Parts: sequence; structure tokens; C-alpha cells
Amino acid sequence: MKEIDAWLSQEPNAVHMRSKDGRGPLWWAIEFGNQGIIDLLRAKGVRDDLKDGTGKSPRELRKN
Repeated sequence: MKEIDAWLSQEPNAVHMRSKDGRGPLWWAIEFGNQGIIDLLRAKGVRDDLKDGTGKSPRELRKN
């Protein structure tokens, strides 16, 4: 966690990266159930209301 936090402090826009399928770090953290990364990404300002290529938001994945 320290390394990821340090990297995001140096590259704050990395929390907003998205792959071709429209997903990014928050989607992946939720899929893997990594609450520490979810909390860190939220503290760094990642949005959870954006949609991926299938129209799902990270918030919607979390409900499943």
C-alpha cells in the first residue's frame, strides 16, 4: 500500500486511467475485493459514477 500511495502521490492522474474496455483501477480493486486499494483510490479522488464499455459503474459492480 505504501508503494501505491507514493506512486499515486507522484502521478495523481493515474487514478483516472482507463483501459480499452473502459475500466480502471477502481473497477479492478472492486473485482478483487481489495478494500485497502478502494479506500486509497477514493481518498485520491477517483470517481465511482463513470461507466465502463458495458455501461456499468464501479458502484454497480460493488452491489453484486
